[in-house]
Amino acid sequence: MTDGKSSQETRQEQIKRLRQQYGEFYKSFIKILASYDPLGLVSSGAPDNEYDIEVDAVLLRMKEAKSVDMLSTIIYEEFVRCFSLPPTHPKAPYNTIAASVWDTYQRWLQEQS
Repeated sequence: MTDGKSSQETRQEQIKRLRQQYGEFYKSFIKILASYDPLGLVSSGAPDNEYDIEVDAVLLRMKEAKSVDMLSTIIYEEFVRCFSLPPTHPKAPYNTIAASVWDTYQRWLQEQS
């Protein structure tokens, strides 16, 4: 039986490994979201890393992203889930975000090889 604390530590370790694995791409992804600020949180005074939880959630699914369109869907789904947004929340802004993230991701992958 696992207690809540053990589960939390496991989750924290998973996120730590994920952030180490993606390194500079992780940092770039955070900056991209802060610059697009899809929910207006950063422009309202939230810190630039306000979307780090959403970045973590997307990175956990990054292997599913075989195209920029798939990445856009993943980013959108994670924002809807994390912020409990209504199903009518517009998806279009996430297409632009995904295009920037995808380009950055492809450059990062090339640097890794």
